[in-house]
Amino acid sequence: MTNAVLTGDGKVSTGGVHTDALRQKAVAAGHAVAELAGEARHVATAGATELAAHARDWASTKGEKIRTRAESMHVSTISYVRHNPYKSLAIAAGIGVMVGMMIRFRGGRD
Repeated sequence: MTNAVLTGDGKVSTGGVHTDALRQKAVAAGHAVAELAGEARHVATAGATELAAHARDWASTKGEKIRTRAESMHVSTISYVRHNPYKSLAIAAGIGVMVGMMIRFRGGRD
């Protein structure tokens, strides 16, 4: 059995005790959801920070390997050109002719 009560604004309120209990449960659930959201944000932030640190380390390692490889190739190229100057000129001229032909033929299509 419910107790019907007329409120000051003319509305009928039923189940005062049950309504209060439900309201308290809803408030408690809201607080629990807010707390869980805060914990989830904390975990996500920590995970993102850790992932960023791993990515930074990986990029740094790869960058160092690429830099070392580029320096090695630079030294090898300089050495090859010094020991084979005529071959180097012929290769450079051949590449220049090929690039020129590609630009010329591409220019005719536009």
